[in-house]
Amino acid sequence: SDLAVQDFFAPFNVATLNLTNVDVGSGGILLLPDQPGSAHPHLLVAAGKEGKIYLIDCDNMGKFNSTDDSRIVQSIPNAIGTGDDSDFYSPVFWNGKVYFSGTDDVVKAFSFNNHLLSTTPAMQAATTFTFPGGGLILSANGNTGGILWALEWHVATHLGTLHAYDAQDLTRELWNSDQSGARDSAGVTTRLNVPLEINGKVYVSGKTALVVYGLLP
Repeated sequence: SDLAVQDFFAPFNVATLNLTNVDVGSGGILLLPDQPGSAHPHLLVAAGKEGKIYLIDCDNMGKFNSTDDSRIVQSIPNAIGTGDDSDFYSPVFWNGKVYFSGTDDVVKAFSFNNHLLSTTPAMQAATTFTFPGGGLILSANGNTGGILWALEWHVATHLGTLHAYDAQDLTRELWNSDQSGARDSAGVTTRLNVPLEINGKVYVSGKTALVVYGLLP
């Protein structure tokens, strides 16, 4: 059978965003864990090139309202990145926080409490990533030992840098692939690239090679 649209959300300024190539879908969607007891138990969070965060009820997405975005659960303007190309990566969630990386901005984490996001970052890293931000993944042992991995792409050289942050304190950068010179270099990577972590190793696909990171013997 054919698929049919059951529900949707479009921002109130969708016409302007369309005319100026400021895509809502540039950053991708993250489904949050179920929220028992909430009026909105099934939520998704997303952001686009405008840098606005949208928190949306999956069961009642809000459709279109020409006045504002008040029919969704929450919107946070100017939250991520700068300019009209602010966000290109999906966020990640861990231990009550949602992590974003935007253009010409630092990695940020917003707290998720009482079924809403904090309107300002709960914590943020020190290093500013240029266009297009960094591809994020998170590794952890359940609710402990969280490491936020961010793959930065350098516009001028196309070289990649893999960063490892303490997911509980983004001011602590645990390691990055440039700090030991050529030994750990990620090489030439592609933009909009996201690393992969499995079984204690982090994989970064480059233009001509696949680089695998793990603990030194």
